[in-house]
Amino acid sequence: MFPIYKKMIAYNICFNIISSTLGMCGLLHENQLFYLQLLKSSSVFYFFTDSIMEVKLYSRYSYIPHHIVSMISCLSLNENSPYNYVFVTFFLAESSSLSANIRHVLKTKEKLHIEMDTILYMYFFFCRIIGLPYVIYNVKNELLFYYGGICIYLMSLYWCFKWMKIITKKKN
Repeated sequence: MFPIYKKMIAYNICFNIISSTLGMCGLLHENQLFYLQLLKSSSVFYFFTDSIMEVKLYSRYSYIPHHIVSMISCLSLNENSPYNYVFVTFFLAESSSLSANIRHVLKTKEKLHIEMDTILYMYFFFCRIIGLPYVIYNVKNELLFYYGGICIYLMSLYWCFKWMKIITKKKN
């Protein structure tokens, strides 16, 4: 039987894979509204349930602002939303979260080497710090999605800074 924290990380990883895949499929498929609705409903469900688990199981509150902003941003999406930017956002955000979750698993199993940590960090950094601002800039007319993106970006800067400090400390 897996302890609950292992089930939770598996839940997070599954969502990362599903959402980043749906984002990519939405970019490549003709029926974009279908993928938008799938992303919207699965994301709201995930962020709601994950928030409950974070609070009830771990008494961790650091991801709750991110989840609330993400839920509000998702709920604001509709048939007039800029599909391609929404799909790119999901791909960048969730595939980079996947790298952070893989890092967590490796760290927990004491198999996180500095080289792998650096590669995972660089992917996270590229997606969140370089890729997301481009998307955020291009959705400035979608106010909730725009300001939600800015909030996620600011949180990502904080997470990147913390992660970089850990890598720097390991190298020294």
